[in-house]
Amino acid sequence: MYRRLHISCTPRLFVAACVLAGLLCPHDMLIGQERIEAEKTSDETSAAHEAFFETVIRPALIEHCLDCHAPETEISGGLRLDTKQGWQAGGDSGVAIVPGTSDSGTRMAALRYEDANLQMPPDGKLPDSLINAFSKWIAEGAYDPRETDGDSEKPKSSLGLSVEQAQQHWAYRPIETPEIPSGFGATSPIDRFLNQRLRELGLAATPIADHRTLVRRLSFDLTGLPPTPRLANEIQASETAADRFGETGHERTEYDAAAYEMLVDKLLASPRFGETFARRWMDVARYAESITLRGFVFPEAWRYRDYLVEAFNTDRPFDQMIREQIAGDLLEADDLHQRQLQHVATTFLMMGNSNLEQQDKTQLEMDVIDEQLDTIGRAFLGQTIGCARCHDHKFDPIPTRDYYALAGIFRSSTALTHSNLSRWIEKPLPVSDSMQQHYDSITQTLASVNAELASRKKSASIELTKESRIIPLAELEGIVVDSGAAKLVGQWMHSTSVGRLIGDGYIHDSNEHKGMKSATFEPPKLPAGKYQVRLAYTAGTNRASNAVVRVFSANEETVVRINQRKVPPEDGVWVS
Repeated sequence: MYRRLHISCTPRLFVAACVLAGLLCPHDMLIGQERIEAEKTSDETSAAHEAFFETVIRPALIEHCLDCHAPETEISGGLRLDTKQGWQAGGDSGVAIVPGTSDSGTRMAALRYEDANLQMPPDGKLPDSLINAFSKWIAEGAYDPRETDGDSEKPKSSLGLSVEQAQQHWAYRPIETPEIPSGFGATSPIDRFLNQRLRELGLAATPIADHRTLVRRLSFDLTGLPPTPRLANEIQASETAADRFGETGHERTEYDAAAYEMLVDKLLASPRFGETFARRWMDVARYAESITLRGFVFPEAWRYRDYLVEAFNTDRPFDQMIREQIAGDLLEADDLHQRQLQHVATTFLMMGNSNLEQQDKTQLEMDVIDEQLDTIGRAFLGQTIGCARCHDHKFDPIPTRDYYALAGIFRSSTALTHSNLSRWIEKPLPVSDSMQQHYDSITQTLASVNAELASRKKSASIELTKESRIIPLAELEGIVVDSGAAKLVGQWMHSTSVGRLIGDGYIHDSNEHKGMKSATFEPPKLPAGKYQVRLAYTAGTNRASNAVVRVFSANEETVVRINQRKVPPEDGVWVS
């Protein structure tokens, strides 16, 4: 049902490579860190703009605009919207888009239907959400990667690179074992490659860091935390012992290397290792415990978090993690705990932030699938594939037909249940046979109790129609103020017709002059203290559905609204 992907590395090997690469990097490379951080921020912003254009703006242009504003069909009003140069040039009505401001140009005015003579698209105004998306795109600079080749009439290839051409790109070549450079004064193959490159650039490696610095780096890399006080004391003791070998040279380096290897194993065995690497993978998996829409909470999301922590702490092979997160619910396992983990792992597919209020449910399902495929591409292939929803990739060998071949696999699964507000599906975890029997027994008992409760409520409802339905004031606990003692404003009618009665009956406003009458129930000589206020009323279809009750105390006023068409929740008489 799902395509299996195979990667043969394990998390621990991956970690070791990252640590070694970080520790052996020349210290001088830290110079210019601010510039690097600024470039990183710029790259992240560009990536966000590209993702927004490819997932929102380009599909909208294709669906709503290019039938009239592209050379393949017509260039209505002299305005082309199939390339960046097209909208930059504008049309017969003037400048279409002014990057940085959505209030200028004809584009947004046409979308908003501000001018009766300029309304686009002509067959109906776009949804407000899409108009707001165009406004956001323009306000943020109107990022548009589409370039023209200067010959619009020339047929364009549906694929940027053929498979044969793409195979020449380093990212698509098979993994090879390169020849390790000899010499360069290092025992590690990684160091030899680094030193070879440094020599080619005329640079010298920085001195090896001291033991304390290495330990601090290692602790942050593997646990995300600084060394504990106990570990710091061990470091100090080891440094003192190392000093006995002399400050120069070889003896101390060898001692530090041995202590360093022992510390690596110690930190890899720490529970904090799984927690910090799970946190990094959770960023890739777009982990969240709620979604934007109405603040909806994923009550079971924590199970996926704990699955990741356990996976990294038990050194679960990464190729196994891939299979479990894509198709864990389809995998067989003899061990119950393993079956549960596999089911939990597939939470990876449903962590997306989708608009569950989308009323076009087919559109919603395809949006969810698109988000799933995009995440799979980024997480497991190291590249985006969402662009192929609308067009072939320009440089990667990913045509639209392959995108929809994958989408068809996910379309065969049911991910949501639909109503006005769609909802994700929660599936019970596998349990043992004895536990399942226990749950079934509880379910049957609960059904029996609910049936008995419904029967008793029905009997109680019948009893309320009998003459014994009057509750004497003397039987009530607390301080009681009956309707006969209330201070009334306006004309009220006394009645004993409906419901269970407190004292000699109840009063109603005869369905006249609503909002102009009031009844005040004020207990005499009420001692200071904390009280529960209970109000009795008789329910009926002709009663007020939004009756206002004000409760006054020494410090505040509380307003409560009561639907008197519903039976009071307490004994069918009271509401607190």
